[in-house]
Amino acid sequence: MPSLETTVGYVSGLYLLAPTLQEGSLWPTLCLVHVLDAILCRVFARQSGYRENVWMVLGFLTGLWAVVFLLLATRRKHGPFAPPSSSSLSDHPSNREVPTVGERNKQT
Repeated sequence: MPSLETTVGYVSGLYLLAPTLQEGSLWPTLCLVHVLDAILCRVFARQSGYRENVWMVLGFLTGLWAVVFLLLATRRKHGPFAPPSSSSLSDHPSNREVPTVGERNKQT
């Protein structure tokens, strides 16, 4: 029967990344990797439009598996923020149509 450290190493995915990792150094390495996975999950969730804090916690608890899921998940159409409404910024110069080179010559 496998030991607790061996089981945790495979379930967390750490032994998939470092199969030669010694059992004595599993717990410190596991904590460090899960903190880094939580940070990666937060960044990937933000870029994909998912809730950052939820995925940060899931990344810390499940590690590599949450990172893999976020890498394979499709991007949401709308992010966590509402689309901009019509406001005083709607008349910003970047929102106007810019004539192409040929159109500029035709207008004059």
